[in-house]
Amino acid sequence: MVCSGSWDCTISLWQTADFDKEGDLVSVKKRKLKDQGDLVSVAAVILQPGEPVSTLVGHTQCVSSVVWPQRESIYSASWDHSVRKWDAETGKDLSHIFCGKVLNCLDIGEESSALIAAGASDPVLRIWALLLQKVMLWDLRTAVLCADWWKGDSVISGGADSNLCISSEIPVVR
Repeated sequence: MVCSGSWDCTISLWQTADFDKEGDLVSVKKRKLKDQGDLVSVAAVILQPGEPVSTLVGHTQCVSSVVWPQRESIYSASWDHSVRKWDAETGKDLSHIFCGKVLNCLDIGEESSALIAAGASDPVLRIWALLLQKVMLWDLRTAVLCADWWKGDSVISGGADSNLCISSEIPVVR
């Protein structure tokens, strides 16, 4: 399954179908082939037509970013100034953080989802350390358009000024 955020303020979970490189539907057992002693995947994953399997409702503005880092949890960012954590199975809104700005991008740290990074429509990269209830801010002097974790303890962000910023030695909760 995959999830997608939408302009209609919802998050949809979609069932996927597997197709081989010729476009034929393949079963899970036929997805791998032997190539020089290694198993290589040749299937492409596309959405099955029709309605989503589930729809998560709670945001009041468009959903600008979704991340599904763990089987049980989905995280979303929205123009409603919130980051939300969802139970992937039940669709319930488990928690949310409000930051007062339109959010454009979101990523979750590798360490048990204890760190959340979000870029907003202002020049500040926000990082929440959930286990410590702490917020860290970086003033990047331009609107943050994307952010991601790099090498475990660093954050890379890109902004409207066309610069790539790397913030290193961010304390990671273990």
